[in-house]
Amino acid sequence: MITYVDLFFPSGGPTAADIARRLREEAGLSFLRGPHDLSFRWKTLDEFTTGIEKVHQALSGTGVIYRFVSHEDEPATPDDLIGWPPLGMPGPAPARRDW
Repeated sequence: MITYVDLFFPSGGPTAADIARRLREEAGLSFLRGPHDLSFRWKTLDEFTTGIEKVHQALSGTGVIYRFVSHEDEPATPDDLIGWPPLGMPGPAPARRDW
């Protein structure tokens, strides 16, 4: 099984880069390309419980709200993993807005 983690960041909390660092170092997770932020794979209830506890520990005290979504299929591959912040990824230049 694969469980996806979606994050919702508070404006007054740690930066997204700080949260990403915590999740990578404390929970062993990396951000994904696609509709979900993170994922972890598991086969047993103990592995699932360990995964959600690691995420909870890493996010404790940050004000980040998160949700878990589990699927039996495994569409995410190691190629979907990206670093955070996603430096070096091609993308459009931000539009300049003069108010």
